[in-house]
Amino acid sequence: MTAEFASSTPSKSLRRSALWQAAFYNYSLQFGRFLMPLMVMPYLSRILGPDAYGHVFLSVSFGTMLSLVVEFGFYLSATREVAEHLDDKSRVAIALANVLSAKLILAAGASVIGIAVSMYVARFRQNPDFAYAGVAYAIAYGMSPMWYYRAIEKMRMQSALEIGGQFVAVVLVFAFVRAPADALMVPIFQSSGAAFAACGGYAVLYCNVPFLRPTLLGGIKAIQSGWTVMLLCSVVTFYTSAGVLLVGVLLPPSQVAFYGLGEKLFSAITTGLFGPFTQTFFPRMNYLLARAPEKAFALAKTGLTLLIGASLTITFGALVAAPFVLRFLFGMNFEPAAYILQIFSLSLPFIAISQILGVQCMLPLRMDKALNLIISAGGICNVALGFVIVPAYGAPAMSIARVVAEALVTSAMMLYLWGQRDRLFEKLKSIT
Repeated sequence: MTAEFASSTPSKSLRRSALWQAAFYNYSLQFGRFLMPLMVMPYLSRILGPDAYGHVFLSVSFGTMLSLVVEFGFYLSATREVAEHLDDKSRVAIALANVLSAKLILAAGASVIGIAVSMYVARFRQNPDFAYAGVAYAIAYGMSPMWYYRAIEKMRMQSALEIGGQFVAVVLVFAFVRAPADALMVPIFQSSGAAFAACGGYAVLYCNVPFLRPTLLGGIKAIQSGWTVMLLCSVVTFYTSAGVLLVGVLLPPSQVAFYGLGEKLFSAITTGLFGPFTQTFFPRMNYLLARAPEKAFALAKTGLTLLIGASLTITFGALVAAPFVLRFLFGMNFEPAAYILQIFSLSLPFIAISQILGVQCMLPLRMDKALNLIISAGGICNVALGFVIVPAYGAPAMSIARVVAEALVTSAMMLYLWGQRDRLFEKLKSIT
């Protein structure tokens, strides 16, 4: 038994201290992945200007969406499998090998998609290097082994690697990005930091876990077992990230920069608040639902209270302070982004509730298909409404469409779970 496996015993999983340690590392990692790049945004907004910065936002948004192809929702599906079977050491090792195989297959597919986009999408055909940078961004982030470290609640080393990689990327931006012509360096440096962290994570991982050779059959098996969760992750990212691309198609580049800045700040808030929460609670919820459902629901209630309180506080702060903060950080030229951020903030309470109902309850209870249907409906509403109102009312209308979509998603989850309450109680009784 390896040291990594030996430390992943059920007794440790159930310790409250382990949960809070996981929360600390997840929130620290979120700082490195999403909040640290925000440190350079005031600098870049002044150095690059709206047009060049718009190209950066398009490249990173494309890379974020394409990373779904490589990541394939394994941070939920594979984490769920490993967390449910921590006692079966051979099953954990096989799952790791299969996921690595799948990611290598999917990285090749993402490269083909990136080449096609650079040839046939007008915005990228004029500047294909930004499409290629988006592909590099997608592969670097998608290949991360962090899902495994979260599943076994051993994240200190990988968190340090990822934070260090992003810190280096920030330093490189300040050192080498000096003019609008240097805009391409921004996504390249971000990709380099993520690639460094992923390589380091695998190197340390395979010092403790037996290496099983990646196989085509294992990769296909992992893809088949995780496709429903991948569909869910794809739809979520599509309707949260597609706004920048939609505004880029319908409006001038300066409007893309205004919307992109507001969306980027809001994404940093939501990802910084909800991402680490999901990554911390999700493995524990899966473990408890398989062994002690009453403790799982107590944990869900605690999480819901924390998230709603935090989301209401942040919403109030954004409504009051956004115009002053953005004017101070980014200058008068980017003042329209403040109104977009204020509108976005109204969706935070809805997202807090849907995080608990969807990710922490429906996914562990294997209600994948219903959750996919609900999220897909929200994504269609977001994009369709955006197509209708953005040409007439500009970039702020896209943020209004997002708020409407989040409200509909949350309402649909509540109605579905209420309708399934009898079947749900019977299922939990069978577990106990």
